[in-house]
Amino acid sequence: QLNLIMTKARNVEEILAVQNELGRVREEIERLTGRLQYLQRRTDFSDIYFAVVAPGNEQDDAAPSPFIEALRRLGRQLWDSVAGLLAFIVTVTPWIAFAVLIFLVGRSWWRK
Repeated sequence: QLNLIMTKARNVEEILAVQNELGRVREEIERLTGRLQYLQRRTDFSDIYFAVVAPGNEQDDAAPSPFIEALRRLGRQLWDSVAGLLAFIVTVTPWIAFAVLIFLVGRSWWRK
């Protein structure tokens, strides 16, 4: 449309005004084209993550009773105690075996 107006312009002022407007429109088109290319490059390498969660009833979201929570803590403490005892046994057993070996060698040497 601006080119059509340019052909109908009668004086230099009208021609300059139309050319200025044409330059502004071209600049705007180039700016928007650059922005579009930038956004296309960004979305080409984008990842979309989503999680699907089944709807649950409202009771599932409720906090457990204090009694249930106390039982859970008791179970965790019991498990931690068993794990600690097992770790102690595994750590001490080689030392006990070594001490028994030294005792037996020392006793046989002492008897001679």
